[in-house]
Amino acid sequence: MGMVFGAGAGAAAGWAFAELKTPASPRSGAAFGAWLFATTIPATLAAAVFRATGFMDRQRSIADVVAVALAIAAGASVGWWRHHHWRAAVAMAAAALCLTAAMGGPVPALRNARAGGIYAAVLVASLAGGTLLGWRASRSARPPS
Repeated sequence: MGMVFGAGAGAAAGWAFAELKTPASPRSGAAFGAWLFATTIPATLAAAVFRATGFMDRQRSIADVVAVALAIAAGASVGWWRHHHWRAAVAMAAAALCLTAAMGGPVPALRNARAGGIYAAVLVASLAGGTLLGWRASRSARPPS
């Protein structure tokens, strides 16, 4: 099932990359990947607070709604900040939500080293995916020789 969510996150990230009018280069693609990863931080921190206070155990459904809302808000904020257009905000919100879903929700990164390693792997995957997206876009943008 993770592959399905991963494919959805990749498609949404491609849409967001295009809507943000990101320059077509591996470097700008890596920056895009970093921004996409950054959209997962608010939900991850909120989940850490919820776990530490015991709220996650008592009100799991509310915690999940908060995580979804934070993913959407963070993505929309980054999209709007980067391009000042509603389509970019919607695309980045979708990408952030899909990435959060592909992670299986907020990773309990602060709980132990294994979870922190998983969250670090999401960062590496976001950077690598963004770099590849930028590289592919740069190859498509060149006139044929």
